[in-house]
Amino acid sequence: MTAPTIVPPMTRWKVTVGDYHRMAAAGYFAGSRVELIEGEIVELNALGGQHIRCVALLSRWLDRAVGDDLFVSAQSSIRLNDRSEPEPDIVVLSALPEGAAPPSPEDVLLVVEVSDTSLAADRDVKAPLYAQARIPLMLLVDLQQATVSLYAQPGADGYRTRTTYGAGERLVFNLEKSITIDINVDSLFA
Repeated sequence: MTAPTIVPPMTRWKVTVGDYHRMAAAGYFAGSRVELIEGEIVELNALGGQHIRCVALLSRWLDRAVGDDLFVSAQSSIRLNDRSEPEPDIVVLSALPEGAAPPSPEDVLLVVEVSDTSLAADRDVKAPLYAQARIPLMLLVDLQQATVSLYAQPGADGYRTRTTYGAGERLVFNLEKSITIDINVDSLFA
């Protein structure tokens, strides 16, 4: 009879946004794509061709729709609080932050996550964080299922509404300043 193997508990270090930025400045993440989620540094998945295409199309359409009234930024960090600074695929901002600081939730009108292999994390971890930060709208593009979900009405317990659009449907919603966003869902997955 062999003795059971005793596995010690994993040690996890929680870091703040300040720690995270100091680590980045010191080169800890050179060559890596990471984000800070609830005090943990999380490595992002590699970007595939369909993901890159979808982000490029959405960025172009959103930029055209908002014109000079708002700002569209791809692959930008958002400082949600002192423990989380995710890097969504696209954000629509009401104003650009001053200096070197990333946008805060008050600046963000829409956040977009394009998911290929990260659907569970985007839906179950990041969406609740965006809602708790009171970001008004979130789009979750599911490349595997060829659907787009619009999350609205943020609150402490998450977004209260989620509407999912699929093949043959149009996603139409309004941003601040009566800007209408109209997306043919099929065109994202062609």
